[in-house]
Amino acid sequence: MAFMQGVAGCSTHNNTEQHTQQPPNLQPPKTSPQQQQQQQASAVVAVMSEGLGFTSWASVPVAHCAGAHGLVLSHSQGWKLVYSGDTRPCPALVAAGAGATLLIHEATFEGGLRHQAAAKRHSTLQEALQVAQDMCAYRCGGLLS
Repeated sequence: MAFMQGVAGCSTHNNTEQHTQQPPNLQPPKTSPQQQQQQQASAVVAVMSEGLGFTSWASVPVAHCAGAHGLVLSHSQGWKLVYSGDTRPCPALVAAGAGATLLIHEATFEGGLRHQAAAKRHSTLQEALQVAQDMCAYRCGGLLS
């Protein structure tokens, strides 16, 4: 009986220890929102440069609504792609996209509708072609919306 009490005593002791010990922290340390953004940005950079071969990329504010941007992508093989998004002709995009291999520029309105295009902050086909010429783009593709 003393043997059983001793075993029971050990068992009780072990159970008590298990309840008082803290479990090990198996979760990774929490990261701040800034750290999460940095990690996401690093992942994007890796995909853009190592995975797709881009050497640089930039968003360029354009003349449309607040927050509207064009995009300039330069590739390791030497070509450059510029995408305007919706915009009026924009000197900042012309400068950023200088020497583009391909410009894809929005052209919502026909040439005779320049005033309507300006009122709605869009471009005419002729204006998009002029942007391509000013940019010295090798090729130009218009987006007719």
